Amino acid sequence: MMCPMRGQFISRVFVVELKNPKTYEEQIYILRSKGCSIDNDSLAMEFLKRVNYYRFTGYLIAFKQSEETYFNDTSFAKIASLYTFDQDLREIIIKAVSEIEIFTKSIISYHHGHYYGANGYMDVSNFNEKHNHKHFVEKLDAVIENNKNTLFVKHHMQNYDGRFPIWVATELFTMGMISIFYADLHSDIKKIIAKEYNTDYAHLES
Repeated sequence: MMCPMRGQFISRVFVVELKNPKTYEEQIYILRSKGCSIDNDSLAMEFLKRVNYYRFTGYLIAFKQSEETYFNDTSFAKIASLYTFDQDLREIIIKAVSEIEIFTKSIISYHHGHYYGANGYMDVSNFNEKHNHKHFVEKLDAVIENNKNTLFVKHHMQNYDGRFPIWVATELFTMGMISIFYADLHSDIKKIIAKEYNTDYAHLES
């Protein structure tokens, strides 16, 4: 609500009180009162202990008939199965993405290292014209700082004056960094790397 005062507007904020914590028994009662059928209270409570009521009810949003009721065929067991499927799928995707990430870092660091040398990635001339080398170095410095207590980072800081060969540096790269790194390379080395994926560099970059 806005109230005029001396030519200015002052906003009036209405703060909603936080809800009180609910016991597992109360959580079960609330779910059932809204139309979620529960066959076994003990199993439902054990599930809520592992998952968290708030996280679980997020999966119930699609089953709302109104703000306070769920559709007739909504059951705790169905939502629990949906949640379990989602978690299993998430783990499969994370594992696959992790394997792709490791492979990509390995391939890029191998070919870049042989093409430009161990420290060639620090030379701005080894990138195309759209490369922002200052920003890249800042990002690299940031991930090194964030991992300064990691053994291999300590080793290179102490023994190599903070210089990291490309095959070590890429271990610190995020997927975002490795994606930009590849996109900013010259097309000749992009083509070499893309052959490892049996594709052209434009597709690999995208």
